[in-house]
Amino acid sequence: MAMRDDDPDPEGTKNPLHNEVSGIVMGPVVQAGSITNTQINYVYRRTVTDGVAAPPLLTVSGQVDSPYRGLAAFDERDAPFYFGREVIATEVLERMSHHLRDRRLLVVSGVSGAGKSSLLRAGVLPRIRGEGLASAPGSESWPCLVFTPGESPLDALAVRTATLARIDAASVLEKMKADPAGYAIIARQAALAQPGPPDRRLLLVVDQFEQVLRRTEEEQREFVTALHAAATTGHEADGIPAALVVLVVRADFEARCADHPELTQAVKDRYLVTAMTRRQLRMAITEPAAKVRSRVEDSLVRTLLDEVGTQVTGSAVTTRGAGALPLVSHALDQAWRGRAGSTLALADYERIGGVEGAVAGSAQRAFDRLTTAQRAAARQVFLRLTTISGDGVTISRRAGRAELLRSPHDPQDVEAVLESFAAERLLTLAADTVEISHEVLLTAWPLLRDTWLGDTLADRLARTRLSAAAAEWDRLGRDQSSVYRGSLLRAAVESVARADADPDGRSVTDVERDFVLAGRRVSRRAVRRQRALTAFLVVVALALATAAYVAYRARAEAVHQRDAIASDQLALKSRTENDADPALAKVESVAAWRIAPSPRSRSAMLAAAARPDVATFVGHSGWVLAVAYSPDGKTVASVGDDNTIRLWDVGTRSQIGDPLAGDNGVLSVLAFSPDGRTLAAGGFDSDDKVRLWDVDSRRQVSAVPIQAAYTSGIAFSRDGGTLAVAENDGSTVLWDIATGTLVARLGGHTGAVMSVEYSPDGRTLATAGEDGTVRLWDALAHGQIGDPIVTGAKSVNVTTFSPDGLVLASAGEDLDVRLWDVATRTLIGTLSTDDETSVSAVVFAPDGKTVAAAGAAGTIRLWDTTSKRPLGARFTTSRHVTSLAFSPDGATLASADFGGVVRLWNTRSQAAAPIAGSTNAVVYSPDGRVVATVGDDAAVSLWDAASHDRLALLTGHTGPVTSAVFSPDGKRLATAGVDGSVRLWDTDAHRQTASIAIPRERYFSAAFSPDGRTLAVIGDGPVLLWDVLADQVAPLPDSGNSIYVASPGSPRGAADTWIAFAPDGRTLATAHGDEVLLWDTATRQRTGKPLTGHVGAIRSVAFSPDGSVLATGSKDQTARLWDVGTHDQIGAPLTGHADGVSALSFSPDGRALATGSSDGVRLWDTGTHLQISVPHTDQVTSLAFAPDGRILASASEEGVRLWDVSYLADDLPHRLCAEASRSLSQDDWTRYVASGPVYRTTCP
Repeated sequence: MAMRDDDPDPEGTKNPLHNEVSGIVMGPVVQAGSITNTQINYVYRRTVTDGVAAPPLLTVSGQVDSPYRGLAAFDERDAPFYFGREVIATEVLERMSHHLRDRRLLVVSGVSGAGKSSLLRAGVLPRIRGEGLASAPGSESWPCLVFTPGESPLDALAVRTATLARIDAASVLEKMKADPAGYAIIARQAALAQPGPPDRRLLLVVDQFEQVLRRTEEEQREFVTALHAAATTGHEADGIPAALVVLVVRADFEARCADHPELTQAVKDRYLVTAMTRRQLRMAITEPAAKVRSRVEDSLVRTLLDEVGTQVTGSAVTTRGAGALPLVSHALDQAWRGRAGSTLALADYERIGGVEGAVAGSAQRAFDRLTTAQRAAARQVFLRLTTISGDGVTISRRAGRAELLRSPHDPQDVEAVLESFAAERLLTLAADTVEISHEVLLTAWPLLRDTWLGDTLADRLARTRLSAAAAEWDRLGRDQSSVYRGSLLRAAVESVARADADPDGRSVTDVERDFVLAGRRVSRRAVRRQRALTAFLVVVALALATAAYVAYRARAEAVHQRDAIASDQLALKSRTENDADPALAKVESVAAWRIAPSPRSRSAMLAAAARPDVATFVGHSGWVLAVAYSPDGKTVASVGDDNTIRLWDVGTRSQIGDPLAGDNGVLSVLAFSPDGRTLAAGGFDSDDKVRLWDVDSRRQVSAVPIQAAYTSGIAFSRDGGTLAVAENDGSTVLWDIATGTLVARLGGHTGAVMSVEYSPDGRTLATAGEDGTVRLWDALAHGQIGDPIVTGAKSVNVTTFSPDGLVLASAGEDLDVRLWDVATRTLIGTLSTDDETSVSAVVFAPDGKTVAAAGAAGTIRLWDTTSKRPLGARFTTSRHVTSLAFSPDGATLASADFGGVVRLWNTRSQAAAPIAGSTNAVVYSPDGRVVATVGDDAAVSLWDAASHDRLALLTGHTGPVTSAVFSPDGKRLATAGVDGSVRLWDTDAHRQTASIAIPRERYFSAAFSPDGRTLAVIGDGPVLLWDVLADQVAPLPDSGNSIYVASPGSPRGAADTWIAFAPDGRTLATAHGDEVLLWDTATRQRTGKPLTGHVGAIRSVAFSPDGSVLATGSKDQTARLWDVGTHDQIGAPLTGHADGVSALSFSPDGRALATGSSDGVRLWDTGTHLQISVPHTDQVTSLAFAPDGRILASASEEGVRLWDVSYLADDLPHRLCAEASRSLSQDDWTRYVASGPVYRTTCP
């Protein structure tokens, strides 16, 4: 914004200009020296981001301002610099058009950091202003109101709408309080007050709608009623609703949205903002710079994608944390501001310290600008801008400016702190509130993370527990039986005293203070009574002994409280570090358990044990470029660009001796000889040699020369006498190892040879080239076998034989793994990696049934070689994977990556589908030896659980079979189907023994009573109770027929479990719509109140093994746990699934719960309600634990997968210590464990 010559205040000497509507502060303008007006920097600061968009930031002193937004969200003014979300923006516009036509609210959801706000503000709204909505001609001129609700949602809505309508805000608020639905009229006034077509509406976008869901139930009801009326109620004159309403909400608040009936359908139809693909992320990095005629150096783009730990899931990219994308934006913004030239280079990025260093650097610069007094005030500001969540995590909170100014510090010092950090875009300043721009600051800035927050974490955790206890006491009518006593009371008194003495901390509330005072009064009365009783009944000696005992117990309770807090802290730390350093996370979780065995510390151990990477070897100082298993499986060898070879003991998970050093250059390839005694390694060696070492003596025994610039592959012949060396000049050279003489030189490739491998029988040699071909050679005659295999890839990076030598796999720059018939050299299969980068490693498992591949995306995928289908979840790392190697037994897969780490993965945790065929339900026999499956083909199959061979195929049903259940003795199997029949089968004779059938009925779920006498069946009609011994059937009285019914033509939707007997047989649970009824099986009458709380039809029920807990899964995407005795819900719902929960299964010990949905399987710790792992991410129709609890079976359209969950039944500390191969030393204990607990040996 250039100044005019007739500007009334050209020197910028007057006060800043403040626009009361937009909240924008402009000025003052400062003229530097004698430069002209066109060189003046016009600076502004937005104080309110909602409502009206501010003009763009301009600098006309010769510097182009940063095209990146840093930690802040994109706004309309940033639309020219917003890239990567064009497709999603179009999809949202289409949804808006449909919802406008259907008179519905639109919910836009996504995880924190997914970019929901930026999508709406910079991606969607500018498109509406430019081209309008497809279903509403003229909508490009509709008035638009975008705002966040804040602390008073209805007030904010009233004020913003009144401003547009040009009416008094106070009267509007009064009307909305009296009748929230009347907001439809006010919204229509606002729309008609603006220019536009006569049928115009108000476009209303409520950003961060989760702020509303944190308010009271009354406030939520008023706000939701107002919005729903505006979006759905037609005006009496023309029948047109007043507004198109869009709610932008965090994904973890979807279930709470569904608590409002007006939003239930909107939540079901919500638009989910997914993570960016790699291509989209690349556009977001490079295109803003191109917009200002600059560019981002390619090496910087690659480094960014590596450093933030990008991983590919399907076509989407995920990162190591929700804050990674804002981190990238902030790093680019900071690097841009300090760039040396017109191109944003890697050097500029490294100068600011990379992604992690950018935020920390900005924060430290803001802090360094402050005076000593202002730095003291800064601590107070950030302590009041953070809080501790219910599960012990530090999170940010919005604070009132007045609250921050009420402190012993000078208000001017506090204002200076706010201005300094706002200038670095780390704080967002609104008219009356202040908040941290992004929570990445909490972990990225060491001073805040380690000193200010770290030093006070234990006390803040104690304060959080005190606040929760005080709130519960107040809710219960301040009953004195619920106040603190003993050591808890003393700890609370100390906590309040510390809070009163620390002016920088959060002040004590009246309820908290009253709670502590009430506890002290109760304590004093108890003491007086005790003293009187003691004086009357006991002698002095007994009194002294009692006092000593009480003191001992008090000290013990204090120690217990201290250890519990330290254990919780360490358990939380273990969970947060599970991805970054799995080995450390494992020993930390064990240490938390050693300090205080608790549900939270056990949950941390389970989460650590659930990881598929069982060990990590760290030692290389740079990239690890190759990895290999010794033939006996006891040793893993690795080479890296630090020019070292390291040998690792697989059993002890430790390095064997000192590393072997190459003479010069970079080592990039290695191979063991067939007898395991010799190790060969080569690469970019300035001495032009491939060296061989004796593994036992660790001495170099020989070397063979190379004539090219580098070696890209080496392989031993089957007898170990010949070494094949692939060179970058297009040739493969064969050397006699014993004599060091040249045997043969194989040419033919027109580019570098990238890979070489002998077939298992040693008769054939395969080479892969940069020319995109694979060539087969006679290993003895040295002639080429047939024409080369033209793979279709630009370059082939790797080729490998199957163990039987019949199949050859190749992969490279075409992103797929291709399988070739060695005899005919024809393509027999293609394995898609769903990747956008090259594949650099492919390897067959020793049994030939599995092939693994990985590349630059850092994701390791496994496929079944027979079906060509992927196996289970993927192994993910944060860096480019360069090499893979299976252990000889196939149980472990070793990987090497650019992060300098060698990892060992448990391949048995990645289940195959040994039982093929579309499956509706799967169930184990009581002895675990037989698995029964049923599906849409009307057949019932029995399988050997160990060999997976089919034992019997039972026929009789005439339609899809939806349920199967074994009798408690395992001798009978009951099945139910949509053909209206329920059938009993003899599992030994494999024949049908009885059946019942009712025409025009469909049966979806069956359950045997624990005594095996009664079979309960639920379907379209009432619940039926079949006495299978007397062969008598009777309906359960008053059970009705109101259960959820599958959609026509979708019998699979009926494969849910709606009925279950308690283990003691006294209680029967049945699902009816969105509630569960419990029945007394003796009287056949309902007991207690229905279990209510779900907002969608219940699709599955299951009792815990001890019968005390009932689990329910619902279409509302949640699972809930219920106390069977009280009929009350236990804790919060289990949330995380993106679709209805249709399958449930408790582990045999009841300490874990598996939930299934169309988005996969999740495992939960029933003690803490914390998620343990996500073993599977595809559709699941049924779940069943094996009786020993070590295998989890999941059914789907692909068949039945068997998952290794043995960690649920193992001795967790022993298992984790063995996998980590380390312990916590006393120095580690001091570094990682909160002060207080004495050192304990973590892993003996």
